[in-house]
Amino acid sequence: MSEDAPQPDEQTLWFYRKRDRRRRPSKETKPENEPPLWNTSLTARHLGVSTGTLRRWRAAGVGPPARKLGNLVRYRPADVHAWVEER
Repeated sequence: MSEDAPQPDEQTLWFYRKRDRRRRPSKETKPENEPPLWNTSLTARHLGVSTGTLRRWRAAGVGPPARKLGNLVRYRPADVHAWVEER
C-alpha cells in the first residue's frame, strides 16, 4: 500500500469488523458431533423423489420430519433415515 493512500476511518473499520463477524460463525455455535442439516433439494435427491413431492409430503404431514430455521426448511439426516426405515 502506498503511503499516499487514504487510511480508513474508525467508522469504516467498525463496519467491516461487524460484517466479518456475521460471515464467520464461531465454532462454539455448532457442536462437533452435530451432523449437518440437509436442504429440500438434497433430501429429495436422497429419497429419489422430486422437490415438489417432498414439499407436498411436508404440507400433508406424511414426509420425513422437517425443521424450519427462519425462512429455511431443513432435515436432519438421522430423521430422514429413520423415516425411510419405518416405511
